[in-house]
Amino acid sequence: MKNKRNLVLGVSAIFMIFALSSCTSTKEIEKPKTTKVESLKKKGEYSNVKVEVLSSETRKQIGDDFLAENSIGIFKILRVRVSNNRNDEIIADTSNFKLIDNKNRVFSCSNMMATSSKYTKSEEILFLKPINPGLTVSSYLIFDIPEDAKGLYLKVTHDLFGDIMNISIN
Repeated sequence: MKNKRNLVLGVSAIFMIFALSSCTSTKEIEKPKTTKVESLKKKGEYSNVKVEVLSSETRKQIGDDFLAENSIGIFKILRVRVSNNRNDEIIADTSNFKLIDNKNRVFSCSNMMATSSKYTKSEEILFLKPINPGLTVSSYLIFDIPEDAKGLYLKVTHDLFGDIMNISIN
């Protein structure tokens, strides 16, 4: 009986050591390199909805040490602010935003990457986000685009009304 108890305790101790060692690592994760965050403050307004592109950033990787995401091309990260100046609620969603380059290639937001912890700690996630009249929401839009994409502009649409605005990024 005493041997079984010691055996169980020993196996449990070994299991705990393995579990703890797998949670901690002495290998340091390389911090992602970032390019300069470019302050843009470009805006468009249509049908009493204002969209401002506050900044633009290019990165190869986003996220933190635990949830890092690598780009296939390059991440173009836009910080936007959406203001509802209408008399009724609007629904903002990442599907309302497309990035278009000078070759007329259309890039969609990366929803999975938009929820990366680095970019959502103090910002809203634009996933079917209701915005009441008189309110403003800021968020990040993350696009995985080819490194050769130039002449970018943000196309903003509203599916129900067909409202469109284009905001130059570079």
